[in-house]
Amino acid sequence: MLASVTRRAWPVAVATLAVVLAGCGSRVEASQGQPWVEPAWMSALRLELEEYQAAALACFAGYGVNAQVSIGGAVIMWGVLDEDGLEPAEMRALESLALASCDEQVPFPATWESSRDLAAFERQLDVRNCLAYHGVETAEPPSPEVWLEQEAAWSPYLDDNVLALSIEDRRELLNLCPQSGHGLVIIADPNYFPDP
Repeated sequence: MLASVTRRAWPVAVATLAVVLAGCGSRVEASQGQPWVEPAWMSALRLELEEYQAAALACFAGYGVNAQVSIGGAVIMWGVLDEDGLEPAEMRALESLALASCDEQVPFPATWESSRDLAAFERQLDVRNCLAYHGVETAEPPSPEVWLEQEAAWSPYLDDNVLALSIEDRRELLNLCPQSGHGLVIIADPNYFPDP
């Protein structure tokens, strides 16, 4: 699933994607004394993400539509507004066509599309442990039962300590500790859109 935005609008949340704005904070560092081993799904997801991003960017480019990888890994399409602050109708139509076609042709990585089940919850705990290893403590997670019942899935990336970090630090963390599907977060970078 891909998202479409215009230059003066922030990315639209799609599926379970949450849009989070920039914060401030310090650099991310790995903990020295905390034992942690990265689960295999994280390295597999990084490879899937590279393939997904390359395919999605190529698909959009094939339609002549602007797109960019967001902080969080999703590919977001964007359009440039004219001098009246409007996006030309023909561009909107082209973007709609590209979005529908590319969304169908380029599936999200498998862990992003997985069922909301205990395995998905365990991956969120893996992400939380990864964040802790890299020096970012988060609040206690909900119980698995509560997580399964919640309308909006809990994500360690929505913790206040993570949200207080700078865009650069969150970008780094999202590369070090890739996200599982439910509770997936896309960060809207204030410098995301190029000048018209």
